[in-house]
Amino acid sequence: MNEERSRRRSLLVSAALVGALLLSGCSAAPSESQRDAIPVEESTRSFEIGERVDDVSPHGVTVVNDGNETRTVAVSVAVPVRNETLLNRTYSLAPDERVEGELRRPAYYELAVALPGSGASHRGAIDIFDHCNSYGTTLTVHSDGTVSSRTTSSLAGCERAQFPTPTPTEAA
Repeated sequence: MNEERSRRRSLLVSAALVGALLLSGCSAAPSESQRDAIPVEESTRSFEIGERVDDVSPHGVTVVNDGNETRTVAVSVAVPVRNETLLNRTYSLAPDERVEGELRRPAYYELAVALPGSGASHRGAIDIFDHCNSYGTTLTVHSDGTVSSRTTSSLAGCERAQFPTPTPTEAA
């Protein structure tokens, strides 16, 4: 009789633990269909990725043709921890024309700019978001066909730990 009671208690404790895990949301990672979609808005010369989150400052992105001829420029923005490409677009930029964009939702983004057919490209990570700084990344296509990148910030002192952006290796 004691053995049966002990087994019943073990089963009850196990059932209670499983129930608690299910109620706490720890049962499994969200499926593809359960994750919130990151909205992307595009126009001929601009894009916005994500919706604004509280008072998080967006990260501005500018791609500019600094050369003296029209260039075809491929721009892509991906979120590797979600295995998702949010923007994959080609723009035709005349000299001094630019594409302006904003990354509005804190995440670890991979930004890539390439000149199709030439092999020139630049890839970089954008992962800094907070509520008191202005950030911007400018990718410049030069007249010799190379691509360079520069990121600027207002550098105000504040805590950015409030908006963590896990890298692909941290999320694995």
